[in-house]
Amino acid sequence: MSVRNLLLRVSSKEKEAAKSPKSIADDARSDIDSKGDDCTVIVTVHSASNLLAKDLDASSDPYCRIYVDNVLLGKTRTISSDLNPVWEESFEVDLGEVPGQDSAAPVLKIEIFNEYHFGKMKGQITNIGKQAFLGKIEIPLAKALRGRTSYPLEKRSEKSKVRGSIEVSARTSDPDCMGDRSTDPVHNSPAMRRKTHFSIGELVQATKQLQTTTELEPGSYLLKIIFSKAMDLPHLDEGKHTQIQFNAFLGNEKANSPQYQLSNVDENGSMNLTDCQVSLPVSVKDINSLPVLRIHAAIPGIVLDYSLGVASVKLDNIPVLLEEDHDVIVGMAPAEIFVEKKKLRVLPPYLRLRDNSGSVCRVRLKLWMIKLQSTSASDQAEADDDGSGGAAVAAEEDGGQDLAPPSSMPPSYEWVLLEADYPVSASRLHQIIFSEQSRFLTEFSDVKGYTEVSVSPWSDDKREFAYIMPKSTIVKANRCTELQEYIVNKSNCYVVNIQAETPEVQYGKDFVTLVQIAISFTNKHSSHLKVTAELKFSRTVMVKSLIQGGARRGLTATYQEFDRVLRKFARGKKVQLETEATEIKEVEHVVETKSSFSNISSVAGSIMSNAIQLVHLILLLLILWKLYQLDLQCQTRA
Repeated sequence: MSVRNLLLRVSSKEKEAAKSPKSIADDARSDIDSKGDDCTVIVTVHSASNLLAKDLDASSDPYCRIYVDNVLLGKTRTISSDLNPVWEESFEVDLGEVPGQDSAAPVLKIEIFNEYHFGKMKGQITNIGKQAFLGKIEIPLAKALRGRTSYPLEKRSEKSKVRGSIEVSARTSDPDCMGDRSTDPVHNSPAMRRKTHFSIGELVQATKQLQTTTELEPGSYLLKIIFSKAMDLPHLDEGKHTQIQFNAFLGNEKANSPQYQLSNVDENGSMNLTDCQVSLPVSVKDINSLPVLRIHAAIPGIVLDYSLGVASVKLDNIPVLLEEDHDVIVGMAPAEIFVEKKKLRVLPPYLRLRDNSGSVCRVRLKLWMIKLQSTSASDQAEADDDGSGGAAVAAEEDGGQDLAPPSSMPPSYEWVLLEADYPVSASRLHQIIFSEQSRFLTEFSDVKGYTEVSVSPWSDDKREFAYIMPKSTIVKANRCTELQEYIVNKSNCYVVNIQAETPEVQYGKDFVTLVQIAISFTNKHSSHLKVTAELKFSRTVMVKSLIQGGARRGLTATYQEFDRVLRKFARGKKVQLETEATEIKEVEHVVETKSSFSNISSVAGSIMSNAIQLVHLILLLLILWKLYQLDLQCQTRA
């Protein structure tokens, strides 16, 4: 990073917050004279948040210029296509003899610009050929020494349009130089303050202090996003009904949130998104060439979604967790980002933006990545050397069968629908999904609304799963027949290929859907699941790309439900057993109660029967006694 030195005069001790700038300047002169010329202030530009989009692609290429008393110290690097840039660059300021003994206390000024390159095709709507102004701050240098603080950006003139904030801090190389004014920025970090949400820069700073995070490096990851709230959503004309959803794109991968009715927003344009979670696989090959996460706010369509705006997040600004710790995720504050409308995008006539800066809405979301464990032979050997047991332990627990080498894994299909880790062994996960005794398939069918479900038993590593899919916005109710076949069936590796036929849908006789479910060993307490798919056409179809797009979206939504139900079975095994035991006890209690009531009834019945018999006996005795008296009277008369 570029660093320039400037001789300045600043104060060494701030007596009270209410002190005037002139008093601070007087203290500065006296303290500098007494302490000498060896004091250095290090100004750090951390990040900026929610900057205005100046380019046609709803983004900007921001950089900062740093001044002290209008003398340029230097500038930061340019971060391309980012409205939430993270610089973390520092500039040194040496304190000593300063020209102009009557000058006021030094002022730190930072200006943010959108860099323009000649011939940049995305261009700028205004300021063509110029560096578009994005905002500035002007604060006393002494104020920056209080620690890492976020300052709202200010206008340069009345015509300026600015938005967002910038995080700046300053410290001294010698703690005694500035007295007690220099504050350790760690104690003022966002992680030490309870906030409802973070900016992207604050999220980066907060996650650095967690022991459960690691650095991004080449490898495979699973990116997870939880959408929690949308704000400043567009006005919807009265009487109109439309839906909105949030689509996450990372390279060729895509994941969709559920669809939400825009008519359900409150008077401020806010809507809770019910903590919807989506996931995307990430493959990092080069740290210097990372894909960018793009989140679109879109109106869902029958074939294609209509994007209203987009937000971008750099992959290296997303925290990487060593493992999926539920407590860490729950305690993580969501980040807030602006979804910007592209400059040439035309909104539907029944929608009106609430924000005059051009943003479609603001979204609060939690996002993190989990590093996936490698299952290569070298990694397994390292695990065995570490004494963790590795694959041998899993093989022993699963009956001592041979482990499947990585070379036995067949190639995946084109689309990755689901890739996740589960807290059960590979054999247990396999039993949950494919065992004939498991209730997983039944419950998944109920969640999807399948009817007339039939599952044949396994025979020669094959079985048939048939059902009727419910009607959707795209297709009518139709029958689907899946032929499931084992390709690999070993103790720590299971691969099942599925060929699904839907001849009742349009063009359904011209293609089949191929799905592959692969379960692999991670360690003795967890396993990895990867679901991929593609379409295989029997002849050329004019609308092939439309069919593939619709099929991919439908399959992605299906296997998101698959993941939710599977996690319920994987994590809830113990709870389910306890619930079943409780239910059995309750049934036994009811049976015992009914049995006791039955005994009471039988006793009461026997008593009643005996009482009736006694009454009959008494009546008989009375009759006999009356007959005896009549007989005596007859004998007396005779």
